[in-house]
Amino acid sequence: MTAQQYVVGIDGGTEGIRVGIFTLDGTPVIFAAEPYTTNFPQPG
Repeated sequence: MTAQQYVVGIDGGTEGIRVGIFTLDGTPVIFAAEPYTTNFPQPG
């Protein structure tokens, strides 16, 4: 059995995070995204 090699791309933005896994030649394998709440503190 030969091990596969992959590249992981991670994008963290202001409204969520996205992850993509690709083969070494750039072929997409899978993507996932998850939103999260962004808090903007008010001066006080």
